[in-house]
Order: sequence, then structure tokens, then C-alpha cells
Amino acid sequence: TDGSKFFSSVLSFLAARADGTRVFFNTPEAIAGTGDTDNGFPDIFMASGGQIQLISDPAGYGTFYGASADGSKVVFSNTDPTSGVVTLVVKDVVAGTSNLLTNSANPFEACGVNTAGTRVLFATTAPLLAADTDSDFDLYEWMGGTYRLISGGKLNLPAICKAASATGDRVWFTTKERLLPSDLDADTDTYERRVDGTLRLLAPNEHVVPNSSLNSLAVP
Repeated sequence: TDGSKFFSSVLSFLAARADGTRVFFNTPEAIAGTGDTDNGFPDIFMASGGQIQLISDPAGYGTFYGASADGSKVVFSNTDPTSGVVTLVVKDVVAGTSNLLTNSANPFEACGVNTAGTRVLFATTAPLLAADTDSDFDLYEWMGGTYRLISGGKLNLPAICKAASATGDRVWFTTKERLLPSDLDADTDTYERRVDGTLRLLAPNEHVVPNSSLNSLAVP
């Protein structure tokens, strides 16, 4: 928790595997032997097997958004302190590989990651697919290197992610964009998108999100 001390710096607990074999935390301390070179900026670390591993970029600062249930995959952002560019990253801490989900100056909001760590939901103003023709926030799913547009992407009206199921098969979001013929107004409505592409108007004129096995991420 916040307020603990580690090498004279504040340490914040982030997440842990259920059996405690992988623990994630952040600290501005440049921990020796991890390759961290930016003492003073908060970075994300993993403690496992008696070793400490740097997860975020050693030259910037990292913000944690979530991890898979087994702790093998971590979702976080890296911020370049010079350019201010923020990249959203999924890292496989076992294989040592990383995937950049966004890599531009366009703002984004992290939404959810499924328990397997294979599906990541986020909103961004960057048009990552040709179907996204507006300049406002739209909701995307990333899975195995492939993007899928969850929201409309046709009008400059933001899509706001509200929740995701633990498996990532269902996503709930709100928008004023009329995505179905049954949406007859210009007010904010709640939609549900399923993994098979099905889109359902959940509650016209209401900001309602159903009970679900929620595995949502903090929105910056």
C-alpha cells in the first residue's frame, strides 16, 4: 500500500498473482541491477523468485493498468518525459516480449483487460482502423496484434467505456452516437458489444451497466 518504504522511497503495491509468486509494485527508486536509469520517475517492477525485474521503460515513467490472473501479462503505459508521448503496452513477463497498442501523441483511456491478459480494451482519439473516421474517442479491442473497433467511429462524439466482462467477451460503453436504428434520440445511451460483433442498445436514455464479472482498469 502507499506509504511503505523501500530503499528510502515510496513503494506502491499494484497487483499480485493469487499464490504470491509474482508481485507488481511501483517506486521512483532506481533499483540497482534492474536497468532503471531514471531515478525520480515512478516505474513498474515485478518481484518474483527472489528477483526484481523492471517492467516499464527505464528512460520514462510507467503507469500500471492491470495484469492477467497468472501475472504473466501486464498492461501499462510508458511516458517519455521529453516528448510527453504516452504509449500503451502489453508485456509478457515470461517471454520478455512487448506489444505497443498505441504509439502517438493522441490521448487514450485504458478500460479493461481480461483475466487471461489476451484482450485489452481502450479508447483513443487515434484512428487505428480505416473505419474510424472521426477525431474523438472511440473504443478498441486489441487481441493478438489485431485491433477491433468496438464503438461507431463515424461522428465526433466520444465513446466512454464503462465495464467489461472478465473474459472480455462483452463490453459496455456509452455514447451519443446513434449506432442502431432503435436509438431514436441524441442523448447518451448505453450499448453492449459482444465478441461475435453483435451490438445491442442496452438502455435508451439511461446510463445503465449490468451486473458483470467486472475486470475493469483505472482510467487516467
